[in-house]
Amino acid sequence: SPDVTTRWSYAVGKLAAEHLALAYSRWFDVVVCLRYANIYGPRDIGEEHIIPYTIHNSLRGDPITLHRGADRRKRTFLHVDDCARGTQMALEKGENGMIFNLGSDEEVTVLELVNRIMEICGARVDISYDAKPVGDPTRRLLDVSKAERVLGFRPEIALDQGLRSTLDWIRNGQ
Repeated sequence: SPDVTTRWSYAVGKLAAEHLALAYSRWFDVVVCLRYANIYGPRDIGEEHIIPYTIHNSLRGDPITLHRGADRRKRTFLHVDDCARGTQMALEKGENGMIFNLGSDEEVTVLELVNRIMEICGARVDISYDAKPVGDPTRRLLDVSKAERVLGFRPEIALDQGLRSTLDWIRNGQ
């Protein structure tokens, strides 16, 4: 089905790019690969992303549609400022051919995330559910131990703090 093809082609495309970069690293000493958790924060205007979508709908009073199983699907999120800092650390401290996962270990279900956003927005809107996409994983949690050990990277911005900064940016007219 198209959902499986879309999901797999996205993952395979990322993996293929990583392998091409690593092949390139055999001849040129310049490659560090980074795998990011769900990045969010100010300037994330894509309403297909759960955080800006939920903030915008909460502020407008529009209902939110989630995929079935949102109370079980766990995700981690990385604030864009932490992402930039971690990327800089990888460029400065990483060695050629290294791969790092940059993310947080603060894991939340999608439904918990939506409820936290509504609370921060001071809003309560209706939530409805549609079919869960085929191939959507129940849990996305990166092992960030290598980035902690080699780079000394730990996220500094807690999820609620990052959600507030994203809300402030949206409220101030983007």
